Amino acid sequence: MKKFLTLLFLLIAICCLNACSKVKQEETQVTITPSDISLDNVVVLEDFKQEKIPLVIYFASDLHGLVAEKIEVVKVEGLARKAMEELIKGPKEGSGLLLTLPSGTQLRDINIKDGTCIVDFSKELKEKHPGGVIGSCLRYIR
Repeated sequence: MKKFLTLLFLLIAICCLNACSKVKQEETQVTITPSDISLDNVVVLEDFKQEKIPLVIYFASDLHGLVAEKIEVVKVEGLARKAMEELIKGPKEGSGLLLTLPSGTQLRDINIKDGTCIVDFSKELKEKHPGGVIGSCLRYIR
C-alpha cells in the first residue's frame, strides 16, 4: 500500500510539473502601442473630479505697482491658505510680473476670526524684504 501511495504521489507530482511547464510555454506576449489605446472607454470617477475656482492674486510690476493675476485653483476648504501659498509661489513664468514676497518666505499659520485674516509668515518676509512694492520690483525680478 505504501508503494502504491508513493507511486501515485510521484505520478501526480510529475503531472503537475508537466502542466506548469506547458502553461509557461503557452504564454503569449502582448504589445500595446499608443494607437491601440482609446479614450472612448475611459471612466472618470466622480470622486476624482476636482472643482476649480477662479482666484485673483496681486503681484508686483516694475511699471504698474501691483497687478492682478487671475488663476484657477482646486476648491479646497482652506481657501485663504491656498491663496497665500499661491502668493508665495509667485507669478506665472513669462508673465512679466515679479515676486511680491521674498523667496524663501513660508506660511507658518493663517486664521480668520470675526472677518479679520491674521497671517503668520516666516522670518524671511522681514529679513529679506527691502520694503514696499518698488523694493520688490528692484530685487525679486522673476
